[in-house]
Amino acid sequence: MSPLQLHRAFRETTGVSPARYMKARQIAFARRLLRETELTTNEVAYRAGFGTRATFFRLFRELVGVTPRRFAAGWRKKRI
Repeated sequence: MSPLQLHRAFRETTGVSPARYMKARQIAFARRLLRETELTTNEVAYRAGFGTRATFFRLFRELVGVTPRRFAAGWRKKRI
C-alpha cells in the first residue's frame, strides 16, 4: 500500500486525516496531563510533543474551546 493509499484509507475509515488524528491524540494527552499533574502549560506542551508553545495553545483552543491555562485552572478548582 502506498502512502497515498494509506492516507485515503485512514481518512475514509476515521473521517480525519492521519495528521489531524495525531494532533487530536496529542491534545488528549495534554488534557490528561493538565488534569492529573501540576505541570506548567509549557511543560505540558513539550511533553505532549508540540514544537512550540504557540502551536500548542492555538490547537488546544481550536479543539477544546478554551486555553490550556483556563482548562487547567478549572480542573484544579474541582480538586480542592
